[in-house]
Amino acid sequence: MKYLFLICCIALLTTPSFSQMSDTSLLIGAIKHEQLKSYSWYQQQFDAYKPDSLAIADLKMVASSVSMVVVLGTWCGDSKEHVPALFKIAQQAGIDYARIELIGVDRKKKCPLPDISSLNIEYVPTFFVFNKGVLKGKIVETPATTLEKDILQLLQK
Repeated sequence: MKYLFLICCIALLTTPSFSQMSDTSLLIGAIKHEQLKSYSWYQQQFDAYKPDSLAIADLKMVASSVSMVVVLGTWCGDSKEHVPALFKIAQQAGIDYARIELIGVDRKKKCPLPDISSLNIEYVPTFFVFNKGVLKGKIVETPATTLEKDILQLLQK
């Protein structure tokens, strides 16, 4: 019984919590924004990103109808760059973070739940952009111009 208690204590102490997430820890499945904020790279990229003010002004006009699904890898350099930028854009444009669904994948671009096999993810991050619940398009891996301009262009389709 003492050994079981000891093993449980060790397991609890060695399991990373949100506040002490290692930058090498993978998040797989549904992710909360707060979990991403526990990585050191998140805040660095968020603070460094400077969204285009004209695109932000246009996004503010449609912010209440925008939602997104983002498939990302916490191990992926492009995800580490563009996902914090997305939240900076959302903050400045008034897009509610609750309207951004995050799904983490492993290095093979898979996760057990939710089942994303039908999305045919080949590269991450992949941003699925919706306007009033209708898929307007996606941005795969790296934006063509800037993330905020690409999102705006999809919304204007």
